[in-house]
Amino acid sequence: MTTPPPGLSTPLLTPTDAEKKALLDARNEEEIRLLVAQMQKAGALGFDPSTHVKGVITAVSYASSPPTVSLQISGDTTTTITGVRIMNNFTPVTGQTVDIRKQGADIVITGHTADVSGTARGQVGSGWIKATLTNGSHNGNSNGDVYYRLKLDDGSWKVQWQGGWAPEGSSIMIDSGQALPERFWPKALRSVPAARQVSTATSVVFDFHTDGRVVLTGHTYSTSASTVSGDVSFVSIGGSGFTSVNGSHTHIDGGGFATTTSGGHDHSVNIGASHDHGFYGGAHTHTAFWPAWVSLNGVEYFL
Repeated sequence: MTTPPPGLSTPLLTPTDAEKKALLDARNEEEIRLLVAQMQKAGALGFDPSTHVKGVITAVSYASSPPTVSLQISGDTTTTITGVRIMNNFTPVTGQTVDIRKQGADIVITGHTADVSGTARGQVGSGWIKATLTNGSHNGNSNGDVYYRLKLDDGSWKVQWQGGWAPEGSSIMIDSGQALPERFWPKALRSVPAARQVSTATSVVFDFHTDGRVVLTGHTYSTSASTVSGDVSFVSIGGSGFTSVNGSHTHIDGGGFATTTSGGHDHSVNIGASHDHGFYGGAHTHTAFWPAWVSLNGVEYFL
C-alpha cells in the first residue's frame, strides 16, 4: 500500500501482476480492433501495397529531365507504358529485362535482370557499342575492339570506353562522318589521358569533341629523327681552366671518328669544376615515334 496523495483519504493500491496483464491485453485488443476497422474501411490495407513485376524496356529518353523509359509489363507486347522513372544509378538500355516496383499508379524501375554474359560486347542489354573508326584499326596491342557505352553515375551521365586503337599514321580516330550518336556528346571538350606504345613518350591525350569527334593529341606526329637547334654551350679545356664557347660542333664524323675544329681537347671534369652540358639560348625539339597503338581501357568522361 502507498501513501495517498494530498486530498485523498483512501490509500492507493499497487496493481497486481494479473491486473497489469489484463490492462496490457485490453490495450492490445483495442489496437487490433482499430487496425481491423481500418483494413475493412480500405478494403485490405490503409495504403496501396508495393508489388514487383517484370518488364522489358522498349525505348529510352536519355535527354529528358529526369530520364525516363518506355516499357511493356509482364509479357504484354500490345500495351506500352511511357514516362517510367529509373533509379539514379541504373542505366537503361532498350531490350533489357528489368524489375519494376509498382505502388498504386506509381511505377519505378529498380534494376536490370542479368540476361547476357558479364563479358558480352554488342549484345542487347549490355549497353556496349562497337565504334565505327574513321582511320586506323581495332584491336591495337591485342586490347580488343574499341567499344563505348553510356552509364548513369549517381544521376550524372558519363561515357566509358574500352579496347585498343592502332592509329596507322592518323590522329583522327572518329571524324564527323562517323561521329558518335548525339547522346554521347559532352557539353564541353573533354581531354582524357590514355596509355600508348612505350617509345619516347608513355601517354597521349584523347580529345572528345562536342560534335562527336574523337581526336588523338599530346604527342609529336612526325618521324623519329631528333632535331637540335640554337646555340650549344659546351666546355673545353684551356690553358687557364674551363671556358664556355657558343656555337655548333660535332664529335663524330660519318666514319665514326672524333672530329674537332681546334685540335685535341678533353671533356673530363675535375671534381668541383664548373661546367655546362646544356643548351644556351636556342630552342630544341625531341620528336616522338608515332604510337603503334593506344589503349582506351579505363578512359571515361562525364557529359
